[in-house]
Amino acid sequence: MEKNPVKKVVRRSLLLDRVRGVAVLLMIVYHFSFDLDQYGWIHQSFNSDLRWLAFRAVIVSLFMAALGASTVLAWPDRVDWRRLRHRQLRLGAAALTVSAASALMFPASFIWFGILHFAWVASLAALPLRGRGWPLLVLAALVAWAGNSLAAAFFDTPWLGWIGFMTAKPYTEDYVPLFPWFAAVLVGLFVGERLQRAARQPLRVPTAAPAGRLDGALRLIGRHTLLLYLLHQPLLIGLLELLQRAGFRPAA
Repeated sequence: MEKNPVKKVVRRSLLLDRVRGVAVLLMIVYHFSFDLDQYGWIHQSFNSDLRWLAFRAVIVSLFMAALGASTVLAWPDRVDWRRLRHRQLRLGAAALTVSAASALMFPASFIWFGILHFAWVASLAALPLRGRGWPLLVLAALVAWAGNSLAAAFFDTPWLGWIGFMTAKPYTEDYVPLFPWFAAVLVGLFVGERLQRAARQPLRVPTAAPAGRLDGALRLIGRHTLLLYLLHQPLLIGLLELLQRAGFRPAA
């Protein structure tokens, strides 16, 4: 007798996969634009143009809010420390890979605390804040205010600069300090609580849920965020290198 098929159940939120998918696509646009500028195809000021700064802020905020929400949805009651340890090992290895690769390409401005380093720390810092409700938004406002308003020379070193409060942005290719960016994680924690309460079993979503092609693509991208983060820049830079060696040059 044929057994009844059982739908596979995963501990994921389809909404968060979509959000991460959008964030990845925006990140690729941002980084490809940055690469085009480095190769001389366009001329933009990514460190002073408010439009690019706002674009980057949106991307980082989406990633960090999704991290906060997924922390609640993954561990609504108790933390699976074994699964957490494996995730932190993967994330830590990825962060070290980014630091090493950036040190080879940009020795004077390598990434010593970028978005992956931040995510590693924030993933742990967010755990005891699950289930705190509305005070999370108050705390988020305070973190954002402090990170954008307070500064002291004491923090002007890589050993403490990862916290924030530096008197000037350090010379590095990517810098995502705990203050003010942890505010986005706190907002994500609050959103995760709302998602959890909106559905009685928010973590049990059939993988066979119907979706259009675009929606399915976003969810697929959102499920492989870390891998795409690590691969997209080598691929984009490799493409520009091939074009350059093939004789394509930016217009003078």
